[in-house]
Amino acid sequence: MFTKIPSSLPNLITAGRMLLTPLAVIFCARAVILKEAFSALAGLFVFIIIVGSDIADGVIARKLSLTTTEGAHFDILADFFYRFSLLLLFCLTGKTSFFLLTSFSLLFVFFITGYCPFRLLTSEKLLLYSGKSVPVLITVLLGLLITDDCFQFPLFLNTIIKKLEAVILGMTIISIMIKLFCRGNRDSVPLLRLTKQY
Repeated sequence: MFTKIPSSLPNLITAGRMLLTPLAVIFCARAVILKEAFSALAGLFVFIIIVGSDIADGVIARKLSLTTTEGAHFDILADFFYRFSLLLLFCLTGKTSFFLLTSFSLLFVFFITGYCPFRLLTSEKLLLYSGKSVPVLITVLLGLLITDDCFQFPLFLNTIIKKLEAVILGMTIISIMIKLFCRGNRDSVPLLRLTKQY
């Protein structure tokens, strides 16, 4: 049984996420280009680990009082690297669309011009629109696109993909608006108490 949790544990998880991202991109690119089912499954598995670790590092940091300014900045950098890698993957494999490009453009402009975090909120209903939902949805979309290439799902999947792309754009816009304009007490929202304080 562990008697002491290293204070650097959240940062180690974040670093692991950054190291796994290129591996996931390579697997998924091979899946699309070479139609390799194994690469598709391996890439999606790694992406699931990445998204899970993105949530886990914040939970651990908050629950064990291991939050630091440097750790928060490192986490933001890892998020940016993850999303940039996803955009690169979509572009290289020809999976881009108007909705995806607009969503990524908004995220990158928001990041470059100044990251404004969830420091102020008013309602638990706004939890649905947390920034964490966007990378999760993008990973789901990626899974549909990659596996469709390898396993040839029915045509109706294209309709689902298009609708999901529109949802991602909508969630991106809502997430940014909440971060910019909402007012309230961040600690009044249970889930946000478990995430990193940026």
